[in-house]
Amino acid sequence: MTVVLQDREIRRFVNGIEKKAAPLLDGVINKTTIFSLRLIKTTLPKRTGNLRGSYQQKKLAKFTRFVSSPLKYADNVEEGSKSKTIRPKTKKVLTIPINKNVLTSTGAQIKKSALDRLFSRLENPKGKTRRQIQQEVGIVLAKKANIPPIKGQKNFERIIEPKTTEFLEKEFGDAAIKLGFT
Repeated sequence: MTVVLQDREIRRFVNGIEKKAAPLLDGVINKTTIFSLRLIKTTLPKRTGNLRGSYQQKKLAKFTRFVSSPLKYADNVEEGSKSKTIRPKTKKVLTIPINKNVLTSTGAQIKKSALDRLFSRLENPKGKTRRQIQQEVGIVLAKKANIPPIKGQKNFERIIEPKTTEFLEKEFGDAAIKLGFT
């Protein structure tokens, strides 16, 4: 027995499947992207929450989504960084906090009151060395700072990618069942 399928029939069949499958596949991709974003926001380390909240999705093509962060340090948290030396750009010295009490509530800046206290004590040392005063106040002044290398946390590699892949496979399986490909 011989079966002959004409080109028109094959195209009609493929178009029929595409019309049914496209919305389902788009839904699977959207669900997986949302799952991935939620996983990122709960898995990544939280210091200020800026990194967690910075991840966004972009639609690149019909079935392609891109999840990324615009923050410059996002790659450093994931992949790690080399050691580096930093120097002040506009001032003579760097102000480096060594005590959490001198930081603002967000932990991003040194309180102005702490800086005022440091400079007033440095002007009137009362027999203490510069180093002792800096230790007491909790701020060190330096012309440069050596930042040690930071080991990457590899959260994407260890946690996010495997769980997202597992979720995607499950969703594709459910979509295949809905389409009748079991």
